[in-house]
Amino acid sequence: MENGKFVAGYSEPTGYYRFNSESPEVKEYMEGPRKWATFFDRQLALNLKQAPGDIHSEIYKNLDFYKHEWADRYLDSTAKKSRKLAYHDLNAEQSVNELNFHIMNTEFMPLWRRLLLPEMQAALSADQIENIQTRLAMRGAQLALARKVISERASIDGLYSTLPGCINGQLTEIDFSIVGLEILKDHSFEDKPHLLFVPAPPQFESARKNKALSADFIFMDTELQVSRGIQVKTSIDYFKENNSRQYDGDFVTLIDGMVDLGNSKAAGFKYDNYSAIPEPGLIALNFLKFDLSIHKSGRNPALRGDIGAIIRAKDTAKKLSDNKSSFLTQDKKNVQGRILYDLYKN
Repeated sequence: MENGKFVAGYSEPTGYYRFNSESPEVKEYMEGPRKWATFFDRQLALNLKQAPGDIHSEIYKNLDFYKHEWADRYLDSTAKKSRKLAYHDLNAEQSVNELNFHIMNTEFMPLWRRLLLPEMQAALSADQIENIQTRLAMRGAQLALARKVISERASIDGLYSTLPGCINGQLTEIDFSIVGLEILKDHSFEDKPHLLFVPAPPQFESARKNKALSADFIFMDTELQVSRGIQVKTSIDYFKENNSRQYDGDFVTLIDGMVDLGNSKAAGFKYDNYSAIPEPGLIALNFLKFDLSIHKSGRNPALRGDIGAIIRAKDTAKKLSDNKSSFLTQDKKNVQGRILYDLYKN
């Protein structure tokens, strides 16, 4: 859909959100994440409208500050704090979901720079895209480990916690981001790569103006100036409440984590057949197991300081994943044609 028509479907950014059910503690630690989310809301909306935004030096400074001064210092501790509160308080789960935008988005800075500062940021190579996939997969491994620890603790405490299910949603989004970046690799060999996608800021994800337009990611062709929302569900059929949620097919492509991304595992026999349950995180874990970044890190400045973290993440991936193979190529095939068809059809 043409950019102007696409962005017109969404509400104007009106400042960062607060929720009446939240405790004062949640509101306080979410103030920074919501302020930054509003920044990305505004910049994406202005870009899609082809309207002048902040001067380029200010955009660059803000993106750099967001990554290196705010996210690298505070994001992980804020995420842990939100999960700790949400373990007992369902009202805090909203903050867990919101923070996933930042957990992914901090790794998407090269794509934001390419989108907002195309004359200053060169097109991304396949190797650069793979670096982003590696970092996202490491984030996925951290979340998969947190899910395991929380589930085991809840079992010991005799507590039914919905937090692992909440983390499943986060893992499904991270898995899709790795698959989506695999699509971009195909175009990175062109003279002028023009496909991009970024996590959807709250204006587009919450879609207050029209819930049928809610998107987790925004795919864009920067040359033809068309855009498409991507909504990712852990499973549509397994969680029946997802069947009742309708999305506008002119704006949003719906991706099923079990069907399209292969995130499932056998759960025993049912009616003489194996039944399956959702298992988000398999793409991230398998990517790490077969990723060669640990061998490239010595000559790759982008990863040179992360060799210890990569080793730990790969060890986590081996412990948490039973899969022997990576199905990333097949996962890409499952969604690539549909996403690109929908992007260009209107």
